[in-house]
Amino acid sequence: MENGFQDSNFEELSPAELDMVLQRFYAALQSIKGKEYSKSAIVGIRAGLNRHLTSPPFSRLLNIMNDRPFMQSNQVLTGLIKGLKKIGKDLSKHKEAICEEDHQKLYESGEFSVTTPETLQNKVMFELIAQFGRRGREGLYNLRKDSFVFRTDVRGRKYVTLKYNEADKNVKEPRMYGTGDEFCPLLSFEKYKSKLNTECDSLFQRPIPSKKITESSAWYENAPLGVNKVNTFMSRLSESAKLSKRYTNNCIRAFVSTYLHQKGFSNEGIMTVTGHRNVQSLTSCIKPHDDEKMHLSNAITYRSTKSSQPSLPCTATESLPHTSL
Repeated sequence: MENGFQDSNFEELSPAELDMVLQRFYAALQSIKGKEYSKSAIVGIRAGLNRHLTSPPFSRLLNIMNDRPFMQSNQVLTGLIKGLKKIGKDLSKHKEAICEEDHQKLYESGEFSVTTPETLQNKVMFELIAQFGRRGREGLYNLRKDSFVFRTDVRGRKYVTLKYNEADKNVKEPRMYGTGDEFCPLLSFEKYKSKLNTECDSLFQRPIPSKKITESSAWYENAPLGVNKVNTFMSRLSESAKLSKRYTNNCIRAFVSTYLHQKGFSNEGIMTVTGHRNVQSLTSCIKPHDDEKMHLSNAITYRSTKSSQPSLPCTATESLPHTSL
């Protein structure tokens, strides 16, 4: 490997030594053509290195993205990203939030039915992304059946949460509570786990065609769901549910951030769910919806003092006399 790794068995280095190598590597990071990588490419390279170190045959018990021994190398990487932004080469775009109408359509379209392997998996995957901010290979594809535990709070209410070593130590423990109705996420998750293949450790397994399932058989094969299937989950679901546009997995997180903000929850509470590390990154995901944009427009629009009509938004068939600013 180039840029600092070619002369060392970096997989075997101590965390302190590895951090030094990563500092040099990040500082010299360029494409084959000598050009700067984009922000998403840089973050992806770091994630790939982390995956290389933590997967067999090395199976290192560390995380170069979050662990304290790698603070300095991550500061170098952060500085590199800030440099891209200053020269106008940070072309990353925040994903658009799923609109409330499409969110409602998902639950009413049948794509979240708990009666078939595919749709039950759809519901569970969507709700784990929404409730725990899980996304990408590291946060979603690598989940295992034992990554979650069921607990009860001090009032005896049951919830599911990530195991301690899976949860981000920098935020409060995210929880998924039951609602007791037909769309209860806790009941769906319990049913999903009961239908998984006992021979496969992956949480997301390949569904068995409904016609091949017997009453006592598992609903999923002894094989993990493909990584591309996981990463393109929301895009495929957008088509099958006939949503207004094609969304990505990150759009679910943007929806949660925006929706909870509109409902008046604190930034600290929202970050517990979404996994954002600071308020700035959270607020960059929060976008005004169409109704709010309309009310903002109406609020700054001058209306005639002679009109006896109440100040209502204009429609296609009825308009109020006004003069725009």
